[in-house]
Amino acid sequence: MPASPLWVNRDYQLLWWSQTLSWTGSSAVFVALPLLVLHATGSPADAAVGMFAASTARSAGQVPAGLIADLCPRRTSMVLCEVVSVLACCGLLLLARGHGSLLAVALCVAAVGLAESVFAASAAVVLRVLVPVEQLPTAFGMRQVCSQISELVGYPLGGLAFALSPALPFAVDGVSYLVCLLAVSAIRVPLGGGRRRHAADRDTGPRGGLNSVRAGARGLTSGVEFLWRQRFLRWTSLASMAVNLVFSALLLIVITLVSHSGGSTQGGTGAGTILGCSAAAGVLASLLAPRLTRRMPPRTAVIATVWVIALATAGMALLPSPLGLGAMLSLCYLAGPIATICVAAVSLAATPEHLVGRVVTARALLAMAAEPLGAPLASVLLDRIGATGTLLVLAAGLAILGCLMSLLMPSLSLREAEASASLSS
Repeated sequence: MPASPLWVNRDYQLLWWSQTLSWTGSSAVFVALPLLVLHATGSPADAAVGMFAASTARSAGQVPAGLIADLCPRRTSMVLCEVVSVLACCGLLLLARGHGSLLAVALCVAAVGLAESVFAASAAVVLRVLVPVEQLPTAFGMRQVCSQISELVGYPLGGLAFALSPALPFAVDGVSYLVCLLAVSAIRVPLGGGRRRHAADRDTGPRGGLNSVRAGARGLTSGVEFLWRQRFLRWTSLASMAVNLVFSALLLIVITLVSHSGGSTQGGTGAGTILGCSAAAGVLASLLAPRLTRRMPPRTAVIATVWVIALATAGMALLPSPLGLGAMLSLCYLAGPIATICVAAVSLAATPEHLVGRVVTARALLAMAAEPLGAPLASVLLDRIGATGTLLVLAAGLAILGCLMSLLMPSLSLREAEASASLSS
């Protein structure tokens, strides 16, 4: 009997549409947070502190997130994560009204970042509970599109809401987390976790002693070790780290340039519009990516993406107007999803079944590992060599990586990845 379509799967719809709303609120805050700090202090370095705290917390949260998703009751952990996020947004709401300090802002966004990491890992595992195996590719495709749409709506919403009231984006984000909390609580299907353990994890309980410590460390690192042993996946992980670092730097550069050119209120609207147009390009790329990836070898897709982003970054240095910045940033967002979908498919096909959850979090950890450095690096370079020099330095770094990948990166097709996973199992 064929499975019911996803659009009539009540529990799936509850999870993913509520997450889409939550992603929209987070996208609004992503724009509003640096604008809030810039409005209060006028310093890009201070704005970078908040972005650094959020990125670092999300990256650090990936380390235990896979184990938490495997060993803890998932519904409970997901609800607790949303409670933490709601409370942190309440704190940011007070800070936006002038009560608090930069340190308090950093602590609140770090709490949200940690909670988001754990929630995302559990949600990725829960998807396999809610959706039949044959429908997983469609579900992941819908997830990618919803993520891009949330950015398309959230970025301009953040700029517009900030122009109306600096506290409004944080109130919207808090409501979105509350809706997600209620939706997870309303899912009828048992979400699992916290009962049965894989044989490799049986010593991680409270009675394991030294074996518990060793097994826990092995569980935390097994996903990273697997990725690093695969040469193709190793290079794609390095590429993801570099691209995320550059994206983090570019977003601060764009927001700073537009904010300084139009003032805090007009700058907020302009930055939100630019990022919203870029997110629209990401949605288009997500819709086209499945067709393109069937015709393009994964190695070609990854290397081409690195070169396109390098050239677009250099283009921003040549076209520093809001229109030029928006066009080049949109080109970056247009290239990114193609490589992302290729790498995700090959990585999933190459991973033995018992490691899938931890490899998912390991890929996210490695992809985000360098992201927290992007905003501080951009801040330092902006002070030393200006926006044009900063953009050219970032473009040159990606160009060097593109050359190395062209020379050293091996190829790996989807069928070869499946064969490799069978041998590993």
